[in-house]
Amino acid sequence: MGESAAPRWFRPAKSNTGQVSPTPILDQLEPFPKPADEIVTGKFVLPLLTLVALAVINQNYPLLAVLLGLLPALFFAVAIHEFGHIASGWCAGLRFRGVEIGPVCILLIRKRWFVRLRPRIYSGAAHMALRGVRRIRRQLVICTLGGPVTSYVFALIAFLVGELYRPADSSGWTIFVEFSGFLSLIIAVFSTFPYGSQMSGNDAHILRQLLASKSGSTQMIAAHAAHYAASMEPIVPAYFERWWKLASTQSDTFYSRYYVSWQAYHAAQDPVVAAGHLEQLLRQSS
Repeated sequence: MGESAAPRWFRPAKSNTGQVSPTPILDQLEPFPKPADEIVTGKFVLPLLTLVALAVINQNYPLLAVLLGLLPALFFAVAIHEFGHIASGWCAGLRFRGVEIGPVCILLIRKRWFVRLRPRIYSGAAHMALRGVRRIRRQLVICTLGGPVTSYVFALIAFLVGELYRPADSSGWTIFVEFSGFLSLIIAVFSTFPYGSQMSGNDAHILRQLLASKSGSTQMIAAHAAHYAASMEPIVPAYFERWWKLASTQSDTFYSRYYVSWQAYHAAQDPVVAAGHLEQLLRQSS
């Protein structure tokens, strides 16, 4: 914060044209990072396509039917989970801002709705926003709990309905229902045990930060309050500045890197150091 030396990660980079610059993105020598949800990894698709090819070669049509039915069942299970987040967020007083379900992404950006496709199959996210700056922790906890709880409830209902109506089922819809219930159960279990990554964390990780970590909950609540203040209506500058400083404190939440870099850029006195922090922010833009 305002130091005279460049941060440790700050290194000059050489562009394709041979020019050397410590801030290649800021100087337009390199493009912005590709959006994270547009990067194709093949972790899910390649094994699935391999199994489909093996089923076709071996003429194992029952296995092929299961594999082809996996995608719509998974899409349905993810949709149920995200619907749980959205419904519980609504009940808690949050505002719907968008949803991501597999390859479909619907977002509200600058008061306009956008729909686009992305190379994702099994992931999802519900985007909810504050309506005010009161009881933020309670609203976030309820919204986060809604996804796993809905997945568990749907899995139980799917198993009961499938077993109850299977004897009279001649079209096979009960198989799809039970398969969707099984995938919902898997999603719910993975949402129950906390794990975090460099960019995000699952539902249990967020709940642990909100309920069991003072620094994590403070930063997460302040980040939501600062975002609301910046995007919805004017707030007294003193409040906004305090929320921004709280959001930029060090913690193990995935909010930390962005707010720490922005606060360092804002506080830097040396233009070279400020440019370095701004370059870091641009590299996080994916």
